[in-house]
Amino acid sequence: MSTWEVRAAIRTEARPHPAVVAALRATLRGCPGSDVVSEAGGVGVRLLTSAPTPAVAYALALAVLATDVLPVLDPADLHDLQVHPVPGGPAAEHPRAA
Repeated sequence: MSTWEVRAAIRTEARPHPAVVAALRATLRGCPGSDVVSEAGGVGVRLLTSAPTPAVAYALALAVLATDVLPVLDPADLHDLQVHPVPGGPAAEHPRAA
């Protein structure tokens, strides 16, 4: 199993209220390495996930976003979802990590 960093850019109609960002952070507290950052036009979400491949990490992160994050920000659009190996971790050696 390897550790992957997943970053998502989520666009909203307006900058989310700080209380919404705090609620999302509290919701994701059970996900190690997670963070939510308010940005102009939306939020950025960072998750760490343990998975054998980047595709599985992508799917796991998408499930968290779909059930725990996007409904809170509705209406919102997932604009970007990137999966990268954690530097120095075993995923960095994965052939699809580049």
